[in-house]
Amino acid sequence: MTKIRLFENLIEIHYKNLKSVKDFAGKLNISANYLIAVCKETIGRTAGEMSCGRVILETKRLLLHSSISVCEVAYYLGYYDCSYFIGLFKKDVGNTPEKFRTLNH
Repeated sequence: MTKIRLFENLIEIHYKNLKSVKDFAGKLNISANYLIAVCKETIGRTAGEMSCGRVILETKRLLLHSSISVCEVAYYLGYYDCSYFIGLFKKDVGNTPEKFRTLNH
């Protein structure tokens, strides 16, 4: 199995508890720089973008299919600073989680 496939599997398993590329790279026994380079070369996205993308996907799912608060979503996904989580979501999606929920319901 290629390093990219292994990385994608790790993201799917650990997206709630691993946040840094360094942590994922450690699980793959490679350097963070190597993981970043391989992702960029094969997928055209950075390792951080791939990991964050899975978190954003799960955030959207939870916002649309549950009534839990944004801060509860953040905590569930391993973010203990709700403001940071909201900023991360807004940077990626273009709206706050609350606005996303309102616009898509």
